[in-house]
Amino acid sequence: MPVGVTAFSGVKAVKGAGADGPPAPILLRGKVQKDYIMRLIEEFFKALARIIMKREKKDYTEASHELDGLSKLVTGFGLEHLKSLGADGIMYVFGNDPKTITEKMYYTAKMLREDGNILEAQGLTDDSLKSFALSKELFELVLRSDSPEKDNTLKEIEELERILHKDTRV
Repeated sequence: MPVGVTAFSGVKAVKGAGADGPPAPILLRGKVQKDYIMRLIEEFFKALARIIMKREKKDYTEASHELDGLSKLVTGFGLEHLKSLGADGIMYVFGNDPKTITEKMYYTAKMLREDGNILEAQGLTDDSLKSFALSKELFELVLRSDSPEKDNTLKEIEELERILHKDTRV
């Protein structure tokens, strides 16, 4: 992937402005704001789906590279940096706005879950368990907040508990 291009359909990752067009909207109102946010969420899940397809095709290097790019776009940090911060450090760097923190933690947890899947598929069990455990910890923090994603979050936590419990019985 060329420098400055992200996993988001080739959109340049420039904060506050589109590199080839008008500045990105900073403050949006009403329906326009909802449409913009929905489009961002849709792009996130499209990018994640492409990463999962690459993992399933055993293209682990490219899947990891795209996932790291997605992480940098969404959070401003690569996955290794996030993993080194841990849940408390992630909460600290995400700031003080509860809504923003919750959303970023949710999407970070999704990315860490996929990181664990990629590492597990490569046979890197210890590394995958670390990603799964941090993902679960972030999902638990999301669950404690007033998030509209509570049902999905609970399912993610249950699946991660099964994965982590299965590997501790061995």
